[in-house]
Amino acid sequence: MKKGKWLLCISIFVLIAFVLWQFVFTKVDNNKSEISASSVEGKQNSALDQSISTILVSYFQMSEAFVNWDSELINQKADSLKILVDSLNLQVANLDSTNSVVFKNYQNLLRTEISGLSLETDIYEKRLALNSLSHQLFEFLKALNYSGYQVYFQECPMALNNYEKSAFWLSTDASFENRRNPYLGLSDPKYGKGMLHCGQTKDSVISN
Repeated sequence: MKKGKWLLCISIFVLIAFVLWQFVFTKVDNNKSEISASSVEGKQNSALDQSISTILVSYFQMSEAFVNWDSELINQKADSLKILVDSLNLQVANLDSTNSVVFKNYQNLLRTEISGLSLETDIYEKRLALNSLSHQLFEFLKALNYSGYQVYFQECPMALNNYEKSAFWLSTDASFENRRNPYLGLSDPKYGKGMLHCGQTKDSVISN
């Protein structure tokens, strides 16, 4: 009788140990899966940030062409910028269905703005397009939680309409001495290069 109770106790102990082992093993395995999934997501977000950073570099080059009042170079840089926007890969972005729609909408808006900018022959009209493009690009960065460069949304209060209307552009430097205003630039008919640093920071996307 005592032997039977002893065997029963051993059986219960073995059963409890087995259940505990299964629980611990499953929890460790799940944690590994979560870590792995997080790592992959981080890499994919990083890949998206890298693609967007490449677009920003191209945008900054185009902005500098505006600073120099060089319409031909503006068109060349706009063409390069459009190629990069066209090449943005939704699969790399690894977004959920809602953000995928946001991604595609902004991609199409950016394409339209860049194409319109390239088609304009008058530099004043190109500046109007630059203002619209800069708004769309900045909203795109915010919508996708971009975390590459630190990007500042700059305003020139006298950019358009005979110095009476403001316009915006993007920059990676908020300091006055390094500001390069693409609307007044180096060859403004009235101010020459005297208003190159004109502007102020209105918003920003801060890198992590």
